[in-house]
This record gives sequence, C-alpha cells and structure tokens, in this order.
Amino acid sequence: MKSFLLAAILVLPVFFAHADEESSYGKGHRNFSVGGGNGQAFNSHYFIISASASYYAMDGLSVGASFENWSGGNHGITKIAPSVQYVFYEVPGVQPYIGGFYRHTSVSGLPNID
Repeated sequence: MKSFLLAAILVLPVFFAHADEESSYGKGHRNFSVGGGNGQAFNSHYFIISASASYYAMDGLSVGASFENWSGGNHGITKIAPSVQYVFYEVPGVQPYIGGFYRHTSVSGLPNID
C-alpha cells in the first residue's frame, strides 16, 4: 500500500504537467466518440448507434459532425448533424462557449400521405 501511494505521488505531478501543456481547445486537437443504446419511438424499440467527431481548425474554433442510426424497429431513423463551436479558452477558471448545429433527421417506412 505504501509503495502504491509513493508511486501515485511521484506520477501524478507528471500527468498533470503534461495535461496543462496540451490545450484541449488548440488548433489541430481532435475529439471522437462512439456510443450505443436502446430507445423507443413510433411504438417500437430500437437499437441506437452513434458517432461524432470534431476538429479544432484554429485555437478555440471547432467544426464537427455527428451521426445516429436507429434500427430494429418498424421504421429506420437516421440523424446527421454538422456543427461549429467556439470556446473562450482564455477566460480564467471557466471555458464558456457558443455554437450552433443543423440536424437532419430522416425516417423511412412511414406511409405516404397525399
């Protein structure tokens, strides 16, 4: 137990020093995520998979997109959303941001209404 605490005390400052040197909002930084789960819509149960990615084109400014697919139910549902976000990374203590996105949702298998 003592050796674990000693190792933690020696390693943690190195970890935090590295984290401070590399900005999460700097030009060239990339973020990726994938996910999955269950959902309900149109009186059906669905399996949902999602993925998103963003890239900081300049310090504080990211562009990205997300994709979501609902399958296994009565209808097919797909969502695509491009986005842009600016993080005010130079504000001490907090990182306020402003952003926008456009989401397009398509649903297949719905009856045609003329």
